[in-house]
Amino acid sequence: MGRKQVFWLGAAIAALLGAIWLLVFLAQLYQTVALLSPLLARLLVGLCILLLVIATVTLIHYTRLFLRPKRRQLPQAPKSKTAAAAATLDALSQQIQQIQDDVARQALAAKSQRLGSALDRRDVRIVIFGVGAAGKTSLVNAMAGDIVGEVAAPMGTTTAPEGHRLTLSDLDRDLILIDTPGIAESGVA
Repeated sequence: MGRKQVFWLGAAIAALLGAIWLLVFLAQLYQTVALLSPLLARLLVGLCILLLVIATVTLIHYTRLFLRPKRRQLPQAPKSKTAAAAATLDALSQQIQQIQDDVARQALAAKSQRLGSALDRRDVRIVIFGVGAAGKTSLVNAMAGDIVGEVAAPMGTTTAPEGHRLTLSDLDRDLILIDTPGIAESGVA
């Protein structure tokens, strides 16, 4: 028999013994009061029975509330990725307010604002990467229709990825082309 079963068996035995003691006590009380006034004894027993019923109903009600499984209200996941990102940024803003270091709080707030504005713009970032001297910068230049990155014979000409913004008339968002250094030439940075 498990611990839980032993506990409930002990509780049932204690409740049964308590009920027997209460009945014996009420019988003795009735006999004592009945000697003075039988009507008063009946009213007293009726009142005790009423209080016992109220206590039993209350006990059953709160026991059911305590024993029933808790229904946790799970948060609803946003339907779109944009709504999920906005909810995450809202939660981030609340957490940023709790940071005590002013410099860290301001830096995180600025980063959060940049992410929020990028979320509002809904830009599409296309990152071009590969090995050195494979034509990544030439591809970005061709897509941009202008020379936005330097093309040279030696490997390692491409510097930090800034990105070039393309606005297309058929698309409600901008394309940002990000040219990267060759995989083997990016170095420690």
